[in-house]
Amino acid sequence: MRSICVRINIDSDKTEGIIRVDCIEFKTHIMNNESTNELDFIRKYEAEGYTNSYRVRNDILIENESDIGYTPFGIKVVAKHRYEGDSNPSDMSILYVIETKDGTKGTILMPYGNTNETETLEFFNKIPEENFSESENIMFHNKKK
Repeated sequence: MRSICVRINIDSDKTEGIIRVDCIEFKTHIMNNESTNELDFIRKYEAEGYTNSYRVRNDILIENESDIGYTPFGIKVVAKHRYEGDSNPSDMSILYVIETKDGTKGTILMPYGNTNETETLEFFNKIPEENFSESENIMFHNKKK
């Protein structure tokens, strides 16, 4: 079972007493009926310039190619997607889309739920709340090149 994400925009015209509600629904297939699994989303973000990949070790986010490290205060999470397994709902993961202080942009996929991977979760829990946004979430921004 896949989750449904709904974004609703409400505009009101006080002079007419009219409220317009625009609903945009994102179901199992979005953007030209393409799949919404983790790899498909990573590819979409790579096409938008989020090409770096990262890992967490000893409370530091490390860019895999350069081995440059970042503290939780040195990154911004600009989108986050949760997934659950089609055959096993306890197989969960979170895709974080991030930008660093020095301008690198990329993704990190973290197992979530019944897993022993707590180091990455603890790192992301230390990121200041103001460093989280959905400003680059492709489910809300259908960018065309």
